[in-house]
Amino acid sequence: MDPAVRTCVPVIEIDDNGGARIKEGVASLGGYTMYFGETCRLRAPSRRS
Repeated sequence: MDPAVRTCVPVIEIDDNGGARIKEGVASLGGYTMYFGETCRLRAPSRRS
């Protein structure tokens, strides 16, 4: 996503998490949390002038 932001290319997000299986546990949820946090960071209004 960062290269798209640097080059001002739009990003289309299709989010289908389908839920984590118990076997995947915390690792699966941790990965989704990192992804979600990054998309929120990139959606935030730019503070550059």
